Amino acid sequence: MLIKESHVDVPTTANGKDGTMRIFVFHPTIPGYPNARFPGVALFSEIYQVTGPVARFARQIAGQGYIVAAPSSYHDFTGPEPLKYDVEDTDRGNKFKIEKVCHSEPILLHGI
Repeated sequence: MLIKESHVDVPTTANGKDGTMRIFVFHPTIPGYPNARFPGVALFSEIYQVTGPVARFARQIAGQGYIVAAPSSYHDFTGPEPLKYDVEDTDRGNKFKIEKVCHSEPILLHGI
């Protein structure tokens, strides 16, 4: 199965600031079937964001027939580029992990 890779920059508001969150998309394609539909999964990365190994794992999942969306989890601290596997960026990633604020909104599902 062929894999198409792209990204989407989604407008966000985090910590009172407007910005964007890059979502990397790995999409299976079947030649001759441009309207084929696939289920999807969200892939959250380690503290280094979407690195080569994370992208490789996403391609493996996409190769099994799933659309994979891998967001840049630390969009409110830094750009979408992956952090390096070194001491300085490991410390940065661990700091982001502790400081990241996660909000959830209640959703009322009618009929359930």
